Amino acid sequence: MIQRPLIFIPGIYASKLETLDGIPFWPPPIVSFSEDAIKKVIDNLKSSIPAKATEQVGYDILIDAINGWGYKQGTNFWTFPYDWRQSNEISGQMLADFIKKKNWDSVDIICHSMGGFVARAAHILGNAPIKRAVYIASPHLGNPMSYFELNPEIRTMAQGLSNFLDKLPIESDLKDLIDGALVSKWKDLYSNWPSAYELMPDSFYLDSEAMIFRDGIVPIFKMNETYLNNDWSLPQDMKDKVNKAMDFKNKLGRTLPENKEDILVIFANDLPTVDRIFYFSNDIGFTNQFPFDSGQHGDTWVVTKSAMDSMSGIPVIPRSIPISNIHTNLPNDESTINEIKKFLNP
Repeated sequence: MIQRPLIFIPGIYASKLETLDGIPFWPPPIVSFSEDAIKKVIDNLKSSIPAKATEQVGYDILIDAINGWGYKQGTNFWTFPYDWRQSNEISGQMLADFIKKKNWDSVDIICHSMGGFVARAAHILGNAPIKRAVYIASPHLGNPMSYFELNPEIRTMAQGLSNFLDKLPIESDLKDLIDGALVSKWKDLYSNWPSAYELMPDSFYLDSEAMIFRDGIVPIFKMNETYLNNDWSLPQDMKDKVNKAMDFKNKLGRTLPENKEDILVIFANDLPTVDRIFYFSNDIGFTNQFPFDSGQHGDTWVVTKSAMDSMSGIPVIPRSIPISNIHTNLPNDESTINEIKKFLNP
């Protein structure tokens, strides 16, 4: 029996975006794609002007399944696309406002990846009446890949972006064109988004798990020592954004806001997922260094401990379900959908 409205919140990259005058720019348009079109996409992605988010992208199997359980979109089931470049604190307040305008006493939510920050911000900072929550591969304690993407000295391959583009129904040669154009500009683009900094590991993660090993041996712990005060620090012009992001993460707190019995956590724990890099002080730093998987594993994007919300590696949420699939495919996995259905019991 369906007891309350259900809201689905997608992850980063997974909401369609339009400029304020209604011109779509994400996902990249595929009609008459040219160098000029690529430049417009890049300019719009880099802009700090808020965009209109119109609908979610890439969750068709999950959405169809939910609609088959007796939910009806626009009646008791809603999706919440948002401008994933902006701070999740802003998106969370927008979600809280959306819920309050409906005058609902309580709602259930399903969120994927960064959507978990939006949901937690709505609940904790916006006082949204969220009852039950499904977190699919949400990097609760942060994602090392986001730091690697932001640091200009570390070589990366915009893994999350490439995985997302793979899901778009476009021809491979056009996908390669878009992928190549965006990846070459990615670090510059990514560093403009407040959400990118909020995705980095927070103090709860870095107090016990190191991303950086000096000279390949000495683990670097703590937030300031990792991000701000050493040779491997992020550039000076990023430091204000780092501090704002970590302040937001501190506001969210250490634990998930719902009652433990009202939470379902779905994660992967067996796929290579980069979470470390070596810094050599007698060499030239990070230059030409690729991050690697330390053995913590995850879903190729979000490491297991962060997705479990447990740096001990032991589940703290009773319904913590490991499902093997890559990050972008996990929401549509048959096992994921079955676990959600059992949890919601529609």
